[in-house]
Amino acid sequence: MKMVLFLLSFIASQLFAQIVLNNQFKGGNEPSMVINPKNNAQIVLAFNNHHVFRSKDSGKTFRRVEVSSKYGFYGDPVLVNDEFGRVYLVHLAKNKTLKWPESFDRIVFQSFGFKTKKVKASVGVGYQVGKMQDKPWLFVQKPANTKSNQMIHLTWTCFDKYNSRAKGDSTRIMHAYSADNGKSFSTPQIISKTSGIAVDGDSAMEGATVCMDRKIGHVYALWSGMNQLWFAKSINGTKWDTPQSIGNHENGWEISAPGFWRANGMPFLVSLNDNLMAIWAAEVNGVSKVYYMFYDVINEKWSDIKNIQMDEGISSVMPFVQTHKNKAYVVFYGIGKQDEASKESEIIIYKAKIDELDKTGIAIGNKIAETSFKSKNSFLGDYIALSLFNQSNIEEGLLAYTTLVDNKYTYIVTRRIKF
Repeated sequence: MKMVLFLLSFIASQLFAQIVLNNQFKGGNEPSMVINPKNNAQIVLAFNNHHVFRSKDSGKTFRRVEVSSKYGFYGDPVLVNDEFGRVYLVHLAKNKTLKWPESFDRIVFQSFGFKTKKVKASVGVGYQVGKMQDKPWLFVQKPANTKSNQMIHLTWTCFDKYNSRAKGDSTRIMHAYSADNGKSFSTPQIISKTSGIAVDGDSAMEGATVCMDRKIGHVYALWSGMNQLWFAKSINGTKWDTPQSIGNHENGWEISAPGFWRANGMPFLVSLNDNLMAIWAAEVNGVSKVYYMFYDVINEKWSDIKNIQMDEGISSVMPFVQTHKNKAYVVFYGIGKQDEASKESEIIIYKAKIDELDKTGIAIGNKIAETSFKSKNSFLGDYIALSLFNQSNIEEGLLAYTTLVDNKYTYIVTRRIKF
C-alpha cells in the first residue's frame, strides 16, 4: 500500500511539473496574468503583441478573447483585477496613420469580465502630438464600500521622441487616474521632477509601478532612471510630492545578461501587510541579483537592503512579485553557465518567498523544476508573470513565462507552482 501511495505521489508530482507547449502561445513573450479571486478556475492571460486568452479550468486550457480598440493594440499588456470579477487591461496603442514607434501615441485602457469573449470599448490616455507613450502599469484602489467607484491609477513613460539623442528630448513619468471605474481618466500629470534622456536605456525614466498602502491609504510610485531608484507619494493620487531618490540602481535598470537580447532589473512597488516593499534587480561586480527593502508608511522610513540568496555564479534578472497578507512571492529568470562553443546560456526560472514579519530572515532562490532551456541571444520580453490562487489552502500560484524551443521559437508557458 505504501508503495502504491508513493507511485501515485510521484506520478502526480511529474504531472504537476510537466511542461505543455500550447501552439496558440507560439511566438509570444512578456506575459501578464490575473486569477479571479472569487473563482480561481477563471484566468485571463495576455502577452505580446496583442494576444489575450481566458481559461475556466485553472489554466488547463485557454480560449482566445477577441480584443480590439479604435486606438490599436501593440504590446506591453498589463492585466490587473478587482474584487468584483472585473479585469483591467492597459497596453500600447497602434495608430494606423503613423509608423513605429510614433504609432505608440497613447496608453490604451480596456475593461471586461473573466467570461468575456469579445472586447471593443477602450479609453485612450496621455495623447500628446508627436510624443510616444510607453511601459504602462496599473493599480486598482479598493473602494470604501461596494457602492463607491473604484479609483484606478495608471503610470507610464512619456518619450519626447523615442531613442532620440537630441538634448531637447527627454523622458518623464506620467500619472493619470480614473474616478469612474475607467470610463474616463484625469488629465495626465508629470510626477517625475527629474527627466531622463530619450534613449531607451539606463538613463531613461522607466518602469514606473504604482500601488497604495493598506494602513493610511496613500498612493505611491517607484521607477528607475539615471542609475537611481525614484520614489514618489501622494495623499490621494491627485497631487504628488516631489519624488526622492531612495538609492542607487547599480549600473541601471538595463542589465547585460548572457542569453538575453535585452534584460532588465526594473523595480516593482507592492503593498505588503500594512507597509510597502520595493524589489528590483541590479548588476554588481559582474553578477546581477534581486534586491528588496521595506517601507514603513507611518514613520516614512526604508529598511536596509537585502538580496535573494542564489547559488554561486547564478545571475538573476527580471523579478516579478505578488503579495498576500505579509508574504511576497517572487519569480525571476536565473542565468547559469554559458557554453563556450555555442555561446548558449542555461536559463532557469526561480522562485522565492519573502516574509515581511521575519525581519532577520534571508530569502532563498529555488529552481522551479523542468523550466530550464537554452538561449543564445533571444528577446524574452520585459516581464515574467505570476498570479496567486487565493482560495488554495497552500501557497500556490500560476506562473507564466517565456521559454525558447530549439533556440529559435518563443512560447508562453503556464504552470502551477508551490512556494
